[in-house]
Amino acid sequence: MSDANRLVVTWSGAPVVGGGISVFYFDAVTGAGAADDIAAFLTAVRTGFPAGITWTVPDNGDIVRDTSGALVGTWSDPGTGGVVTSGGTANFANGVGIRVKWSTAGIYRGRRVKGSWFGVPLVSGVYLSDGTIDNATVATFQAAATALIAANPGLLVYSRKAAADAHHGATDGEFNVITAGTAVDKVSWLRSRRT
Repeated sequence: MSDANRLVVTWSGAPVVGGGISVFYFDAVTGAGAADDIAAFLTAVRTGFPAGITWTVPDNGDIVRDTSGALVGTWSDPGTGGVVTSGGTANFANGVGIRVKWSTAGIYRGRRVKGSWFGVPLVSGVYLSDGTIDNATVATFQAAATALIAANPGLLVYSRKAAADAHHGATDGEFNVITAGTAVDKVSWLRSRRT
């Protein structure tokens, strides 16, 4: 049995239709300082987003039990987190952006465990005519993802508890440590969560 801290970053501002969230999990010991590390990650990529977006990174949140997904407590890390604002131009393509893929060494229900973070919307000038994102933007997001993982070795991907199906029995949930991050050079959108 293992517990992990859940940190929920809220997105707000005119370019974010209906608001949004990004959920991060981290180990309480090896992931200490995650709020500051995530705020630094967002600061590093903020110019790729249109003006008017605000990310609120809390210094507290819930503790989640891996096997069941149940909330078992709260965590706090006073003095960390904060508010990050976007720094790009006003023009943007609504509903599309970039995906950062989180890799792990874990295998869950016969598949490699991966996670994703979606950065949507991006400023309109970063898209190329072939459906990819310009090299400079991909490099910025890649460097930020690499720096985040280097700064915080306790970041996790959560695989939720799953019911039995035709191929697997019922499986408890589990956390796996993020070992790498890759900025995907392809336009992503939230509706399908695919790139």
